[in-house]
Amino acid sequence: MRRMTDCINCGKSTVMTKEQALKLECTGLHFLKDDLTPIMSHGVIVGTNPRVHKNAELGIGVWIGNNADIYQCRIGNHTRIKHFVEIQGDVIIGQFCKIESYVFIPEGTRIGNFVFIGPGTILTNDISPRATGDWKMAPVKIEDDVTVGAGAIILPGITLHQGCLVGAGAVVTKDVEVGITVVGNPARKLL
Repeated sequence: MRRMTDCINCGKSTVMTKEQALKLECTGLHFLKDDLTPIMSHGVIVGTNPRVHKNAELGIGVWIGNNADIYQCRIGNHTRIKHFVEIQGDVIIGQFCKIESYVFIPEGTRIGNFVFIGPGTILTNDISPRATGDWKMAPVKIEDDVTVGAGAIILPGITLHQGCLVGAGAVVTKDVEVGITVVGNPARKLL
């Protein structure tokens, strides 16, 4: 006999631990035991009022915060998307990334594995923005093991190469080389 707290799809309890959630393959609605956070299939954890497009591809153990907007994109395993983040279409984010609150990631962006993007960071993709007319997209590329500090702005077409660090509040106008730290407006190599 099924208990009222069992999922109608898989028959398992609808309230579970994080360890149980990571093994979950059901598409029914489940919740974390500690704080009743909703869980989607494969241990995907979502906050309140997130908007996740039906064609978004979410890896195992992805965490999506409150009021996040997730369009048609692909997010790798165990990546954490915090509150009020917007990720537009045709974005690919690798595994074990951490995207902090109030980050904007526009269409076409590519983000590698083990990337940290600090709160309030803005990535851009339009070379010559106008209210009307055609526009030319130049997506940002962020390679593996990159750290971007809070409030940084990354201009269109920029590549942040592996292991580089962008300081808080920096405005990145040129590609950043492997393992280099840049700070300031415009961003310059830290000596």
